[in-house]
Amino acid sequence: LAEQAKLLKPNMAVVADESQYQALKDALAGTGVEAAAGANAVVEAAKADGRWDAAYSSQRTISVPGDLQAELDRHPVAKAPRMRTPHDRTMFIAFRTFARSECR
Repeated sequence: LAEQAKLLKPNMAVVADESQYQALKDALAGTGVEAAAGANAVVEAAKADGRWDAAYSSQRTISVPGDLQAELDRHPVAKAPRMRTPHDRTMFIAFRTFARSECR
């Protein structure tokens, strides 16, 4: 990570493993690249540059693709087990659909 930071010159290099902080800080000394560590630092860095918002769709705005919703509506048996309301089912299917599309 330190070598990449020296090459790419970001404002900050963040490592999730807090035990690696001092080594990262030492390796970046004098480069002008700030070092940070820990889960909160990773989240804050992602929020600072917009990656956090780009990565996680809000549950208020996520939706099931139209063609999939039409098929689900045509086949009531396709309802996910233990989904009590249409919203529960939509959220389950939307999450699964979103997760698969992000993995491709």
